[in-house]
Amino acid sequence: MKRLIPIITILAVLAAACDDAGADDAARERAPWWLLIIVAGGLIIVLVALVLRGAKRDRAPDLTIWKNNARTGYAQSRWLYDAMDEDMAVWRGTTMAADTAPEAAGIGRSRTWADLPKRYDAAKDALYRLEASAPDHRTANAARDIGRALRATRAAFDDRADARLAYLRLETESRDPSAMVSAREREVRTSMRLSEARIEFADAIEHLAKFA
Repeated sequence: MKRLIPIITILAVLAAACDDAGADDAARERAPWWLLIIVAGGLIIVLVALVLRGAKRDRAPDLTIWKNNARTGYAQSRWLYDAMDEDMAVWRGTTMAADTAPEAAGIGRSRTWADLPKRYDAAKDALYRLEASAPDHRTANAARDIGRALRATRAAFDDRADARLAYLRLETESRDPSAMVSAREREVRTSMRLSEARIEFADAIEHLAKFA
């Protein structure tokens, strides 16, 4: 409502100027028609400037929202990159094979594992919101790329843990040499895929840092 006050005032002044110009021939002679056009043009410019300034103020909260999403997505992704490494995947597979409570295998890793799902969800949600509210295509693409890299790294991490679990179970339950070789080769492949996924994830995080 406050923004409408100067607009209404300008329109009133413009209307009054037009009435005065049409009502008094002597005044019209003193104020040529081209002078009225200049005055009207100046008033229109002021009006447009006020409208544009108000529109920029209206967009300010949106800028804050996407910036917060970028920072949240970046921070959570950094944590997940550090957490979802080779050692953590092997630890997870080993604890599953031993059917042991995570606390028995190391308090530090158990706490990391307990935090991982909620941080993963928080990162995904922030990146989805960032993609939807991004101010330009570059920011939206950065959010989409890091989301894709995050999901690929999580899948590779789980595959690595499952491969370790399968190998340890075979080692305990079966001594079939060919099965052991196959299981070991799977461990190597999943380890390489996890490494490659983490490299792409790191590149995506670095790219997002430009917008966070």
